[in-house]
Amino acid sequence: MTESELLSLEAKGARYLGDHSVALDRLTRAVELTCTPRDEASYRAYLSATAADAGERELAANEGVRALDLLKSTVASPRLVGTLAVARTAVEGVRSGEGFAARYDALAKSTPAQQIRA
Repeated sequence: MTESELLSLEAKGARYLGDHSVALDRLTRAVELTCTPRDEASYRAYLSATAADAGERELAANEGVRALDLLKSTVASPRLVGTLAVARTAVEGVRSGEGFAARYDALAKSTPAQQIRA
């Protein structure tokens, strides 16, 4: 198990416990340490969703765009599309989130609904 994997697991635990600042810190570090596109897409999607939960809507949109870049180009993961759904909801009505929202909607529309899960 890599350090970035451990950090992501710590982040998930912190998020479930409502400690968003710890979760955001761990996921930011995991993204910095990651070396594969799949891991980066995963950590960025989790970071986007966690930022949305924490009310950090601009960060949610920015990290969501980065995750979508990877999901569009090199990584196919309906699960991560589902993970980003919370960020999509959070950026509704936020001007800085419009680009993310449009891109997310297009990707979600092209992904079979039965495959999308959070």
